[in-house]
Amino acid sequence: MRIISGEYKGRIITTSVPHGVRPTTDQARETIFNILAGYVEWEEVSVLDLCAGTGALGFEALSRGAKHCDFVELNRTTARQIEETALKFSLESYQYKVHCMDCLDYLRNYQDNNKVMVIFTDPPYLKKLLNRIVSLIDSQSILDEGIVVAEHDAHEVVLPSPNFNKFSSRKFGETIVDFYQYSRID
Repeated sequence: MRIISGEYKGRIITTSVPHGVRPTTDQARETIFNILAGYVEWEEVSVLDLCAGTGALGFEALSRGAKHCDFVELNRTTARQIEETALKFSLESYQYKVHCMDCLDYLRNYQDNNKVMVIFTDPPYLKKLLNRIVSLIDSQSILDEGIVVAEHDAHEVVLPSPNFNKFSSRKFGETIVDFYQYSRID
């Protein structure tokens, strides 16, 4: 896996991928960021990478100028690899934080006063977590306005609240990537 664009373009994310982790392919990542280019100016944007896996989406956002990324990854080995990649890329400590914990617990206990603008979520397909994640993003006021990029199995039905407006969707094999504009409607 390589970084596609920006400050870290061409750098390799070296990981040993644990069983059950499906890294987002370079092609899918390039498509995701091409779509986001029309919606996001990366400078000064904070990003949340839920179920981060290798951290490729968060690192790509940082490479393009995002000011901060919180990586949330339950697997201790994989979370450690995200830390190692951040050190290899010489990221400053204020640019990222790795949370080795369950993404649902992270969302339930979210207390950061800095709202994120972009959330990437790619939960394990077999656990069917996406609807619970989307519900917690909505109920925990993590976004006032922003974008949620949700990767999921083609057979999983995603039912977000009216606060989520789907503006694009792409299919990569058995993976669907949905793009939502989030605006809180109170």
